[in-house]
Amino acid sequence: MYPANALTNVPPALLARCFTPRDGAYEVTPAVRQMIVFGQHDLGQRAPFPHLDLVLCRNVLIYFTPELQRRALQLFAFALRAGGYLALGKAETTQALAAPFAPVAAPTKLYRRQGEPVLVPPAVLLRPALPPLPRARPRVPAPALPLVARPPSPNERIGSLLMQSAIGVVVIDRHYDIQAINRAAQEGLGIYRPALGEDVLHLLTTVPSEPVRVLIDATFAGTASTTEVLVATLRDEQHHFAFTATRQLADAAAGTGEQVLVQFRDVTTQTQATVAATQRRQQRAATA
Repeated sequence: MYPANALTNVPPALLARCFTPRDGAYEVTPAVRQMIVFGQHDLGQRAPFPHLDLVLCRNVLIYFTPELQRRALQLFAFALRAGGYLALGKAETTQALAAPFAPVAAPTKLYRRQGEPVLVPPAVLLRPALPPLPRARPRVPAPALPLVARPPSPNERIGSLLMQSAIGVVVIDRHYDIQAINRAAQEGLGIYRPALGEDVLHLLTTVPSEPVRVLIDATFAGTASTTEVLVATLRDEQHHFAFTATRQLADAAAGTGEQVLVQFRDVTTQTQATVAATQRRQQRAATA
């Protein structure tokens, strides 16, 4: 949503095509929103999207400490493809990490990504130190109670099986943040860092984020709860994963909002067999 005065310089034809008037403001149309990932991003903690063409970060770094400025520039250098562009504000520079950025137009603070890839520094280095623990107060020990083993509920048994499954399982909320993930999903998606609470779209390294986002959005909208999506990984091996998603309603008792359960499995062998069978049929038809 954008206030009307923020769009005064937008041409009327573009305004009518890309925005819908709503309560005195303008809302981006669904057609545009489907092509864009809108979300909050913590430059100090979260991983960046890879292979970007352009990063616009104007009048942000001036509010950061020198250490955080350097980390943000390292994230930009990692995220931008070779030759990609970074635009900063008038009072900002890449001085904290100058090597990966070549100035293109000094007055406009436009820079071009150059040189070797830059590794992302561990976010844990920027976390504040934990406060000292309070002193323990002496207390009278409570009488020991007999331990009673409670059998797990059906939902708990199912959840335990999913976490141990060879099929990748990820539970995601409406902000794309990961609520649960098993080891098979971490390995298949190339997530090699703590992922709980992180934006899954930013963490994907072996799978393109766009088809995953489309599947999640469609599932929340109730239009693709069991739709299967085939995507090729970004590795050289070109594995194929079959994704399915199921909508999970909010559970007030458990304190959870609406979520999507995403499952995926490697179907490379089946896909290759199907392609080979199709090619053989085509060859027989061509020689007949």
